[in-house]
Amino acid sequence: MEIINNKLYKYLKNYILEEDNLKINSELKFALSTIISKYLSIGNKEFIPEYAVRENFFYDGYAPNGMGNYKEPIIFEYKLYKDKSIKNLYKRFLNFIEDIEEPHRIIFVVPNIKRKDISLLEAEGFNNYPKPVEIWNLEDLEKKFNYIHEFDFNIVDLLENIDRYYLDYQINKSNITTNIDRLEEHNNKIKDLKKTYDTKNIVLFLGAGVSVDANIPLWDDVISELFMELMDEIVFENDIVLEDIEKSQMDHMLKYETGFSPIIKTRILKTGFRGELEQQLKNVMYKNEKVDETELMKSISNISKKREDGTGIKAIVTYNFDDLLEKSLSARDIKFDSIYSESLLPVGKELGIYHVHGFIPRDTDNYMSLENSNLVFSEEEYHQIMSDPYNWANLSQLEFLTNDTCVFIGLSLTDPNLRRILDISSHKKSVRYNKTYHYAFLKKPVFNTSNENENMEKFKKVNIDLLETFYRESGISIIWFDEFKELPKLLNILLRKEQ
Repeated sequence: MEIINNKLYKYLKNYILEEDNLKINSELKFALSTIISKYLSIGNKEFIPEYAVRENFFYDGYAPNGMGNYKEPIIFEYKLYKDKSIKNLYKRFLNFIEDIEEPHRIIFVVPNIKRKDISLLEAEGFNNYPKPVEIWNLEDLEKKFNYIHEFDFNIVDLLENIDRYYLDYQINKSNITTNIDRLEEHNNKIKDLKKTYDTKNIVLFLGAGVSVDANIPLWDDVISELFMELMDEIVFENDIVLEDIEKSQMDHMLKYETGFSPIIKTRILKTGFRGELEQQLKNVMYKNEKVDETELMKSISNISKKREDGTGIKAIVTYNFDDLLEKSLSARDIKFDSIYSESLLPVGKELGIYHVHGFIPRDTDNYMSLENSNLVFSEEEYHQIMSDPYNWANLSQLEFLTNDTCVFIGLSLTDPNLRRILDISSHKKSVRYNKTYHYAFLKKPVFNTSNENENMEKFKKVNIDLLETFYRESGISIIWFDEFKELPKLLNILLRKEQ
């Protein structure tokens, strides 16, 4: 069976070297679970992968009826190990054990650990845990391989085509999950978030979706409008007279057909408008702003009120340039500090509002040192913040994501810098936890198709489940909604008093 051993080793080596992390990805978890499940099924024993113990905490695998000579339930937990990180691995074991409420036999599956390191871990012992603890490595798995091979299970095919088999597994899993199950899971996530909000400090991460209802345009639209204004000025200065239809065509071309990304456009704008760009940005951002406060901003401000015991919202990280949040908090007499440069820190117990991409308030007289605001709207500035791990904005986000429960609102979670920081923080947290610890409110994807049938509905469910699996690897639990008008109501649940 050496060929199988080599396949798994090759898969592990590539994953560890390319990803440089201590987390097992979904495909490898699936491969291990499939192998162990097949091994148990030969003895007519049940194996449940991704067994949910409680909301946001799960076992990688669970054998309720034991295995072989073991008659009691068995918990399976998968880990990866790097040389010289034996203490960290032991710490990860202990922290996983601490989260177990009903003790059972545990088998830690660490495919790439050496036998001598297993001996070191066993010598440390798990004296405070009342049930036996075992550690399996690749040699132990190979014994299962050999046994399964006698029953014609093609493990080599599984390892060579892991992506396809994993997708098949996700599709089958989605098809057997009922709408009642999904609703129950949705409600449990909200209950768990409320429990966290009631007992701990939470950090909000806000994106452009928070300001849209107030008629604050999306950043791409702001840039496109300014870009068109700049082009109009250039045309006028060169004595070029355009008819209305020609202006309309030029606007369309500049917006959709030039091939300029928003970041490249901002680079051109910075040169074209020189020192006037910030004022131009302000003019476009606020010119159509609604006078009335939006329901979503009301909800965000209401949940931001500190309670007597000090729990609630610890800080707010926003990627928006506008001051809608500050305006809303002021209306409720909530004390805050706007943080938009390295030299600023929250004073006392005031709520910190971290504008990590910069700040362009309407009334500049209310804020000091705005000239030091790190506005991130050019290609150079964006690349600079991405490449600087010690940038105050990156450090602030990393600290919150590593040490606190964070809730994402109005964000698509596709920003590459945010993804990078999330990955770093999830690697740090994976040393301590085996659960999701952040939440994101996301609108369900909409597919524009006239062919709404049973297969299309199945595809939508599979797509949702794949997205949830992807985000779970970064420690994020997704709370879905269909329409944006539902979001304020979901946030208001946090304020309800338990009966």
